[in-house]
Amino acid sequence: MKFHRTSPGFMQVVDTVKNENAGTVILPPGGVPVFAPMPGYDIKSAYEKHMKAAAAPAQQTGEGEKGTTGATAVPGPAAGYDAAAKSVTLADGRSVIFTDDRHMVVKLPGITGLQVYELQYHGSGPMRVMHNAAGAYGGKVGQSISGTGVTITLQSANGMPGGQLYDTAEGSNIPATVLPRVKPIVETVREALDTVKKVQPQFAKFKVVKSLVNNNLGM
Repeated sequence: MKFHRTSPGFMQVVDTVKNENAGTVILPPGGVPVFAPMPGYDIKSAYEKHMKAAAAPAQQTGEGEKGTTGATAVPGPAAGYDAAAKSVTLADGRSVIFTDDRHMVVKLPGITGLQVYELQYHGSGPMRVMHNAAGAYGGKVGQSISGTGVTITLQSANGMPGGQLYDTAEGSNIPATVLPRVKPIVETVREALDTVKKVQPQFAKFKVVKSLVNNNLGM
């Protein structure tokens, strides 16, 4: 299994044999790691082995400088704002495309390649309000009955399946296995806004942006 830090405080675990998500490691500041494995995975033991290997001194291969493996780092996209693409790229390679009032795209680097999430704002149609209200009265803490929200959908790529990850209209009652994947998306959008708000303040007024960053998701 391989580990990849998707954002501060979070590590995604990938089963490279089956090419699937094995879970998430949550790293609270100053605290002990919290493990959220997918069914059938023991990511705690794998994490401990990973940390021991990371602590071991790098061996010299003779091809690189002393103390390195000789591997050449592949440069990521340049950080900053691209006016033509309406996108913001952060220093660690994460990026956000502010498509229009109702749509955004968030890209997060991962072990198996780039993870691309499509975010779409939706209103509160009668059927959606009835569905959400039923969930709220059924005892789902944090359920929204306004019906408005943002659907977060992962694109399928590199053999990994895609599909809807979460709908923020459901409020802060995010499943424990989903929260570590939703939080880096929200954090990336917020950081991208901090980068671009001085040159493109209208992005902060987009419905999809306001709904996502102002929604009470317990983050």
